[in-house]
Amino acid sequence: MRFGVLGPLLAHDGSADRRIVAPKQQVILATMLLNANRVVSVERIAENLWADAAPGGAHKTLHTYVMRLRRSLGTAADRVRTEARGYRFVVQDGELDLHRFTALVEAAKARSAEQAWESAADLLHTALGVWRGQPLQGVQSVALSGEVDRLAELRLDALLARIDADLHLDRHELLVPELRDLVVRQPLLERAHSFLMLALYRASRRADALAAFRSARRVLAEELGIEPGRDLQRLHGRILNADPALNDPAWNDPAGSSPEPRFPSQPAPDPTSDAEPAAPAPHPAAPAQLPRGIRDFTGRDHELERIKTLLSHDPPGSVPAPGVCVIAGAGGTGKSALAVQVAHAVRDRFPDGQLYLDLRGADRHPVDPGHALAEFIRALGDGGSALPEGVADRSAVFRTMLADRRVLILLDDAGDVQQVRPLLPADPRCCVIITSRSRLPGLEDCARLELGSLSPQDGASLFGKVVGDERPQSEPAAVARIVELCGGLPLAIRIAGSRLAVRRTWRLESLAARLGDTARRLDELRTDDLQVRATLDMSYQHLTGDQARAFRLLAVPDVDSLSVWHAAVHLDVPARTAETLLESLVDAFLLEPAGAERYRYHDLTRVFAREAASVTESAEALAGAAGRTLAAYAELLAHAAAAARPGYLDESPPALRFGTAHEALDWLDQEFRAVGGLIVQAGSGPADAVGVAADMLYRVQWYLRSRGHWRLWHDAAAAVIDGAVRTGDTAAELVGRQSSGLLALLTGRFEESDENLSAAVGLAERLDDSLEKARVLNRRGLLDFQRGFYREAVADHEAAADLFKRLGNRLGECASLVNIGKCLRVSGEPARALAHLERALALSEELGESENATMARHHLAACHSELGNHETAISAQYDCLVFTREHGLREGEAFALAELGRALLRADRALEALESFEEAMDLFSALGDPNAVAVFLADSGFAHQRLGDLAAATSAWRAALPALRPDTREAGAVREVLGAYTHEEIHTSESG
Repeated sequence: MRFGVLGPLLAHDGSADRRIVAPKQQVILATMLLNANRVVSVERIAENLWADAAPGGAHKTLHTYVMRLRRSLGTAADRVRTEARGYRFVVQDGELDLHRFTALVEAAKARSAEQAWESAADLLHTALGVWRGQPLQGVQSVALSGEVDRLAELRLDALLARIDADLHLDRHELLVPELRDLVVRQPLLERAHSFLMLALYRASRRADALAAFRSARRVLAEELGIEPGRDLQRLHGRILNADPALNDPAWNDPAGSSPEPRFPSQPAPDPTSDAEPAAPAPHPAAPAQLPRGIRDFTGRDHELERIKTLLSHDPPGSVPAPGVCVIAGAGGTGKSALAVQVAHAVRDRFPDGQLYLDLRGADRHPVDPGHALAEFIRALGDGGSALPEGVADRSAVFRTMLADRRVLILLDDAGDVQQVRPLLPADPRCCVIITSRSRLPGLEDCARLELGSLSPQDGASLFGKVVGDERPQSEPAAVARIVELCGGLPLAIRIAGSRLAVRRTWRLESLAARLGDTARRLDELRTDDLQVRATLDMSYQHLTGDQARAFRLLAVPDVDSLSVWHAAVHLDVPARTAETLLESLVDAFLLEPAGAERYRYHDLTRVFAREAASVTESAEALAGAAGRTLAAYAELLAHAAAAARPGYLDESPPALRFGTAHEALDWLDQEFRAVGGLIVQAGSGPADAVGVAADMLYRVQWYLRSRGHWRLWHDAAAAVIDGAVRTGDTAAELVGRQSSGLLALLTGRFEESDENLSAAVGLAERLDDSLEKARVLNRRGLLDFQRGFYREAVADHEAAADLFKRLGNRLGECASLVNIGKCLRVSGEPARALAHLERALALSEELGESENATMARHHLAACHSELGNHETAISAQYDCLVFTREHGLREGEAFALAELGRALLRADRALEALESFEEAMDLFSALGDPNAVAVFLADSGFAHQRLGDLAAATSAWRAALPALRPDTREAGAVREVLGAYTHEEIHTSESG
């Protein structure tokens, strides 16, 4: 078998290339091959698949994609191994092109160290021949772009090493054409220019070698605004002086690392001229004030390169001006560390000095710009002259001193534009890096970069470096949890790691547990002079009274993000005022934008704000804000349910807030996480809050079901039950038990469903509530159906339908009729089912209701299919699919696709059926319904069987069977069909 990443993705199973064409499968395979024989975490693969936009139920979706990848790999499927924390792709020696390439390069390095240049060159030629094109060509993943760049760098390093070996072998004339091409493709690579100059010189083409230097100098000046590096200039000088050492193949480093030849009677050459240079004039010592860099600096590679680029280029058509870059972000995000790292990386471009000053902009007493100018002027060598008094005059002196100089200026922790503007140079050869907790919006002609939290991978890497021993490697789950509890904030991660580093007996689990206690988290994140709380307090102290109140109060609701209207209700202010306050907190980096007109707290910032609220705000103020918010959400949920599901509620609001179902669904798509968080929070509150929480759960569970938000639904229902039991609210407990019972039913937890529904029956009878009893009967019928007790299910649904009809609840009657029709169809009575389903459809259309109409259409189409009316069934399922998509019913859409596939398969249109099953599985996977995925994966096996592909069919059945509930008819059908084929038949099909 052969596998490859050094070009288009390659998977050869020993007999043929396996075409991996699905983009998601390509990304998964590429990720595993890049880490071959190592476990790749589910989180890492998910990040490469979706970056920061992973869908709900991402892990289940990923599992589905891995199943499909295994099918696509044919006989290589067993190379994908499932591990405890992720997946591992197993390769043998020599099977993966990256491993072959790396081994050849390492062997070449060893031969080079022995000066066996012929062997080294041959090995490197072979290594480069392993490449088939651009790495991971055609694989679409933003997150893998860094790996692509890394692989390209490895290839370039190998190419340069091979050229070096060829130069040792005196092959300079053969190298000239290749090097000409290389400097065109890599115009900023000084070593390539050096090799070209050396090869030309050794080929007795000294004038061409000097011309090559002039070309390199011009490119570097135009692209980066810099002179060639010292090594390239030194080689140029040697060529000018016809240094005989350059003709010796043993002189192996044109970049100048070999011993310097001595020229006792000759001055150093001027790199700007081909003539004999004059000695340079002496310069005063240049200031070098940059702080020490951080050895364990981690992550921010993209930001570092971006700033280096920003400082190197003027915008097209712009007037030459100093490069100015503002690095903005909240306290603790690593702005200063990044700025210092960048400054050290580019310091060679600024031979006239590097200036640094901490402006203390977040302190109560920031540095005065006049004082800062005095410090800079003295550093530049004018310590003896009397300084002007005014800031403007000192700024003029400073700009004069910087004229015609290349100086880098790092202004750390700037407070505002007024503090910064006098410190900016005018000479375009200078550059300025500014860090600030403000975006400095009034500063003109500057590039801006905002820093947020570190990625989980970079956070874990930083933590491991700070700890400095083997413990992080032995407890990766605890490391991930610590980084999560630190919110990815570099300062917090550094503090946590430092505490662990000096406590050798601590386990990481212990530190994670301490940080997991929200009440003491900020107390734990302090060591010596580093404190997260103090860093946040510096920003908090700069807020106005209204801003500080908003910052405190808005942190109290358990919501992942805030809308403007939510803030307005919570603060009891007009929407325009709320938006102004929110934006001011964003400007102070105490809130983060979270989409259109939405805002969120960083986890640690929320903890700090809640601390401040508990100290500053009265209990009455906190309760009033919470009450306003709960009441507003409950009212809007009622409006949303009335608009999206007419007749769902027992009563309708007096005036709808949403004109259409789409508007209501759009609002819920924005707010559902906030709704869930508020229900959970209210469930732990006083009795009146528990009642509101139950009301909100009742009004939103239809939406949570339609979108597949199972975890959020579970947490909300559990909170309502706990709160109701605690406060003795029987009605609220009934809502929670019914909701939890339905959720458990839908997710296959039948015992839990039975327990909750049985409790709900007793609660409804205690309350003498016939309506709720009818609802419980309906759901118990659904449970009976899932267990295969069809006769009992029909009886439950018929009893529920009678109760609903007597109560005048037509929506409940409609749902019960759909359920009766479904039970009859599945139990083998499709003709009898038609009458109930047609009545249900007519009633739902009369009510203008979509959910029951969708299910009635599904089952009507399935009845027609089972009765042999295939074209009628297919047409009806297509109509149903259109209907669900128009109404935004994702669960209904998934079922429509699945039933369409079954109808197509019955009509002997297996290829179309397979496509429909694939779409359905994607949607069910995104909805987090693994049982449905398994059911329709099994159905896809029957489609493959119909197409004559027994290998694909058995692969699908084997993958589906472990995920199917063993007592279901689907599992029985799969076991039966697998048992019908012999091992030899399957093996013959796979090898054929």
